[in-house]
Amino acid sequence: MSSRDAADAGAGASLSTPKKPILQVEHKHLNPDNEMKRIFGSKVVQSWQRQQQQHKRVRRSNCWLVQPKGSWAPFRRNGLSMKQLESKNRSSYFAFEHSKEYQQVQFRFLDNVESYHPEALLDILQESPYHMDTLLQASDMFRTSDDTQTAVDLLERAIFACENSFHSLFNLSSGTCRLDYRRPENRSFYIALFKYLIFLGLRGCPRTSLEFAKLLLSLDPDGDPLGIFLLIDFFSLRSREYEYFIEFFNCFEPIRNLSLLPNYQFSLPLAKFQLAQTKNDQQGIVQAEEGLRRALISFPSMLMQLLDKCGVNPGKDVEDHWLFSKFATASEPAAVQQLVSLYVGRCYSEWKEPEVVAWLEQVVQNLVKSLEKKDPIVSDMKSKRFQRFKGTPLNVYRHLYLSEIKEVKLDLPPELTGSGIFAFDPLPPKDSILSYQRPPPQQPRRLQGQGAVGMFLRSIWPNFNITEELMNQEANNNGNQEGQEAGAAGGEPWRHGVANLLDAMRELLNTIHFADPQNGNPQQQEEEENEDEWADEDQ
Repeated sequence: MSSRDAADAGAGASLSTPKKPILQVEHKHLNPDNEMKRIFGSKVVQSWQRQQQQHKRVRRSNCWLVQPKGSWAPFRRNGLSMKQLESKNRSSYFAFEHSKEYQQVQFRFLDNVESYHPEALLDILQESPYHMDTLLQASDMFRTSDDTQTAVDLLERAIFACENSFHSLFNLSSGTCRLDYRRPENRSFYIALFKYLIFLGLRGCPRTSLEFAKLLLSLDPDGDPLGIFLLIDFFSLRSREYEYFIEFFNCFEPIRNLSLLPNYQFSLPLAKFQLAQTKNDQQGIVQAEEGLRRALISFPSMLMQLLDKCGVNPGKDVEDHWLFSKFATASEPAAVQQLVSLYVGRCYSEWKEPEVVAWLEQVVQNLVKSLEKKDPIVSDMKSKRFQRFKGTPLNVYRHLYLSEIKEVKLDLPPELTGSGIFAFDPLPPKDSILSYQRPPPQQPRRLQGQGAVGMFLRSIWPNFNITEELMNQEANNNGNQEGQEAGAAGGEPWRHGVANLLDAMRELLNTIHFADPQNGNPQQQEEEENEDEWADEDQ
């Protein structure tokens, strides 16, 4: 049985027989405002919404993923569309398409990105305000400059453009609509959703993030190109969806072997412990302890990092134990170290609760006292770690890159970084399916005569090399001292330069408006002035 079959049928759950597919998306959980209402109350959220909308034009929409803002340009068909490819095995396969006009904009975008011209994004956005890859690249520029609000606004525009281009049969909630990540036209939607769900989690909407994660995984549960299996446990724990997470694990474990991953080894017993606590289920707590004991033996390097991140003193007997000491865990495979660091950096907050810390300490103390060095399970687990984690898959590298967890040391192999890594399509698959060919790129252009400002703009690009840039600048200027003096002048001119560019882009984003052919329609005006029609669907 494939991951798609498991996702469709939801088979294998031990809690109860699922009434719907495990990856079926619920519309009400895609709206972060609904989650905020559950947390703070409807009156508080509605009052905040009225303040935000007091001086803004509000546009009604039937979209489910994001709601358009009054400051956005009205959406017009821009050459992005979707076609249905085939239906098989209870799944429907779709693909985004680029029209000839959209392809020309895409070629211009690629030329400018590869030749380090971020300021050219302004021209593209002015002509095509809903060009997907431009929005993603510009969003990353604002994020790098700590303007999260604008960065997220650009992501929302990109998602809005995709949803308005859906095929009539592309059903978000079914959990059975697929998009092949190997097709470049599909990847922008994936990247936008991933970055958006990470933001929603940071905003304090883990339940909404979980729903977006389910949506992303449903697009390709077999390939999982962005490593959603590595984060769905976190958002399940964070949103207290313990029963769903256990059901999810039981559904995919037979065909994905999720228990081989450290995040499931630790998150599953934690979910069982939390669920047993709420139900006062002593048998459930015993099962959770057994699972945690097995996790500590399977991935012993997790313990010390987790305790350190939670600010817990492990004690001398644990710190010097032959299984958990730094010497014993120093030789772990690089892939294991990456996944352990990822889990600690992302999930440590779920282990900081006092009752969880006490439970963890109790299990560790019992393990230290009872475990013998010659126990065959220890050597067996160590042997399996070195056999199973000989390398890091590309989708895991992609996940680590996009997640930006500071605890993770991301050492990408040279073959993945040779041509640079770009925010709109990081680490593309090697077996991409191209529906159209790009003409030979124009001769790479360099920013000339802009000194440190131009260099700073180029430094926003991930594959920027300061040494190479300085050498090129010196050669191009033929000894002109202006570029060298600007390069040595410190960061102030650079900050002013990029600030001017980003300010210009903000102004452009807020002022792009097209003539509305329905402007004279009173009914249309009335609808646009009404408040967002999202309903509070808590019941």
